[in-house]
Amino acid sequence: MDNQRKLGIWVLTALVVGNMVGSGIFMLPRSLAEAASPIGVMLAWLLTGAGVLMTALVFGDLAIRKPDLGGGPQIYAKELFPKGSNLSILS
Repeated sequence: MDNQRKLGIWVLTALVVGNMVGSGIFMLPRSLAEAASPIGVMLAWLLTGAGVLMTALVFGDLAIRKPDLGGGPQIYAKELFPKGSNLSILS
């Protein structure tokens, strides 16, 4: 029992933030249902779904056009600027 692992401040902070974000995501449909009509809720879901689909299609197209890039979305933004320029804060 001497080898007990303790959670550090960063892990505990991540757990709290994760729980707050997670509960917000799960409570959003309930709040939306209380505030809007069924047609408004359906339109909101369709609009959100269309936005997510467009985002996925954009990143899919970028992956096809630039297959040599690895990393997150910021890598595509970094590639817009010339190497060594002061225009990009990522250089």
